[in-house]
Amino acid sequence: MKLKLFFFPIVLFLGAFILDKQLFIGRFEDTFLRTGTFLNFDHKVDMLDELAAYLIAPARKKTLVIFGNSRTMSFENSYIESKYKDWIWFNFSVPGGTTDYFLFLIQEMKRKGIRPDAVVLTVTPQGFNTAPAVPMDEVLISGLSFPFIARYANRYTTDDLMNYAAKKTFWTYRYRPKAEVILHRLEHDGLQMRIFRQFQFDTATRLKVSRGSVPFQFQGIPAQDDEFLMAHAKNTWQDFFTPYKLSEGQFAFTDDSLRILTDARIPVILLWARVQKNLRQMKDTVVVTPRGEKPETVRSLWAPRMTALAAKYQVPFYDMNYGNSIACDHFFDSSHLASVCFPEFSDYIMRAVLDQKPEGQKP
Repeated sequence: MKLKLFFFPIVLFLGAFILDKQLFIGRFEDTFLRTGTFLNFDHKVDMLDELAAYLIAPARKKTLVIFGNSRTMSFENSYIESKYKDWIWFNFSVPGGTTDYFLFLIQEMKRKGIRPDAVVLTVTPQGFNTAPAVPMDEVLISGLSFPFIARYANRYTTDDLMNYAAKKTFWTYRYRPKAEVILHRLEHDGLQMRIFRQFQFDTATRLKVSRGSVPFQFQGIPAQDDEFLMAHAKNTWQDFFTPYKLSEGQFAFTDDSLRILTDARIPVILLWARVQKNLRQMKDTVVVTPRGEKPETVRSLWAPRMTALAAKYQVPFYDMNYGNSIACDHFFDSSHLASVCFPEFSDYIMRAVLDQKPEGQKP
């Protein structure tokens, strides 16, 4: 009897594990997946080899590698290559991109002997919050290898590691299939499922053709509805900045990335991408420290730490939010520049890159 009680939870776990995987046989997952973000992470691994091959090609252009998040994913290569004929961009930005992912890829670049001509690290205080109401776990679950996470486990919280283990073990917990989504996809002889599959195909194609960027199709100026933008800023604040506590792990990942790049004498800049004015103001004015402590805002907590890191490695830190940056100030929401602003955004980055010493910065 005691032996049966001992084996019962093991059998139960194995049964649940096997049943969990049944929903992922064939392409049945297309009936319940709601995003295609995993395509970005899959593509970036392949693009490392594409970058390595390009760098040894005869008569190649100078290469700029961008690490970032969804705010730096929508560049138009046709504009960049027509204006900056000596340069080509490889965009390793992913949704929710954080500095642990940057270090993971930079270490892979070092291992493979990949040396681009310049690197941009796009940083954001949102990615340095260790206690957001809505976890930013896309990188942890979809982008990082188990050996990397194991090696740097002390830089993650216990909740991060438990979440990683649960979502990697049980895929239904990770993707949360819902009956209403499945039924909707199967309606009209699977019309919505075919639309979703076409979306995946189109996204994968655009990632390949644009070397990691996914330009918005909308080219006009979106309606700048003040009420919508303020509501979106408040929701973003509630989800990702309440509460706000700096992650020492993310600072350590940034430090490691800068050390590897500067040791390799690869020019690098830190970039704080522009967000909409309502969210900018909240980061600058809303006090996020507990009562009784020195009143601090997200900006006053985070920006000096980034400035100090930049000074440590003698690399520039470009603040697009509170300094002079670009005139274009149109947004899709509180976080994402409208497509019409990306040519000027591209020019801003290229000016920053071209301002660096060709042989790279070295402390």
